[in-house]
Amino acid sequence: MVLNSQEIKTLRKNGKVLSLILGKLLKMVYQKKTGDEIEFEANKLIKSAGGYPAFKEVKNEKNEFYPASICLSLNEEVVHALPFDKVIRSGDVVSIDLGLRLDNLITDMAWTVYLDGKDKKILRMLEANKEALYKSSKISKVFNYTSDLSKIIEAIARKYGFFPVKELTGHGVGKTLHEKPTIFNYVVDDKKERLILGMALAIEPIFALKEYKQLRFSNNWAIIAPEGNVTSHFESTVLVTKKEGEILTPSP
Repeated sequence: MVLNSQEIKTLRKNGKVLSLILGKLLKMVYQKKTGDEIEFEANKLIKSAGGYPAFKEVKNEKNEFYPASICLSLNEEVVHALPFDKVIRSGDVVSIDLGLRLDNLITDMAWTVYLDGKDKKILRMLEANKEALYKSSKISKVFNYTSDLSKIIEAIARKYGFFPVKELTGHGVGKTLHEKPTIFNYVVDDKKERLILGMALAIEPIFALKEYKQLRFSNNWAIIAPEGNVTSHFESTVLVTKKEGEILTPSP
């Protein structure tokens, strides 16, 4: 959506709130708390901030609402994995995705960490994924196209020897969680939309360690890469401006 000046001020404030919440949840990941404990804390922090878990507004193909406040994805789980009954161990690659509705506007953010990890290729993938997020966010300015962001994301993935997850996209955000435009993680020549001043974007490059043929679904929600693969996911809410994109959800 395109925001007015008051909405931009509100989203700036809300983005900082979301980042602080996600930072606290990531500390729990490093402490190897369970998925249920992290989910409980997320609910508590969101309620304390006066907000509502935006993901609980999302329905799947069976018309069921997402039952949790966070997505907690481990290793080959790409996105939308439920946090319940999950144990986090050393060596896990852990992604938390969190949406916050506050003052009737939504911010969306995701971050990935590698617990006690020693695999240099996985570490490099996380750094490449963050680079793709920062560089695509920076060029989120008026007169550029969504395809310009896609080009940078795919180029960085290929440069470091990783694979952009093509089945999932970034999106507009604001009054609802998923709005126009769609931001692909690879170049689709005939699908591009011009960026407009004041537009809010949820940019979310997602990388896979290995090439794959197909993703699969589990529990009506989780999207999973083939066993033995590992994925990473970084996302920020970004404001389109005249000079360069403004990240509204600072790094946690």
